[in-house]
Amino acid sequence: MLLGVFALAGPAWERQPSPFREDRAVLVIVLKVTPSMLARDIQPSRLERSVQKIGDLLALRAGGRTALVAYAGSAHLVMPLTRDAGIIETFAAELDPRIMPREGDAAAAAVALANERLAGSGLPGSILLIADSVSPDQLEGLRQQRTQGGASVQLLAMAAGPEVIPPPDSPPAPALDHAAVGEAASAAGGELVLPTVDD
Repeated sequence: MLLGVFALAGPAWERQPSPFREDRAVLVIVLKVTPSMLARDIQPSRLERSVQKIGDLLALRAGGRTALVAYAGSAHLVMPLTRDAGIIETFAAELDPRIMPREGDAAAAAVALANERLAGSGLPGSILLIADSVSPDQLEGLRQQRTQGGASVQLLAMAAGPEVIPPPDSPPAPALDHAAVGEAASAAGGELVLPTVDD
């Protein structure tokens, strides 16, 4: 009779997650904010799609600590590490090439700044670089960051290939150079990821 009552109660023998378990890995998103990122070969634009992808990623990392760095000719910390995904998305959506103090491509300096934030957190983490291209003169700086113990850098190449014809009123920008961005990802010790229409 006791066994029957026990069986009807339907006890669960599944291991429950520990309330003390937490994903402590942090992420620094590095976003290129230059005039070429306004091109609309990727709709609605390279920059706007980047912000959408950031939103997708933050939704998958619910509760994870994330920081945001923006760069053009210089690198700037937009938001330090936070668990508030909404504030990261809000600040990312307000970024515009016109507010950047210098034109250019300071990808290596931006990754260096991201590594500083990671080191300061004292926690394991990684860097996501979102850019439509990386200037060849930045490759050595990216290699040095990696050889000096910097985090791995995943590169999301936010540009379409030459087979895509942008709208006539799209700001001019070079098409994706797959080999060049692949070399940049390799220099940074990470992988190249191409944009997709889903999350």
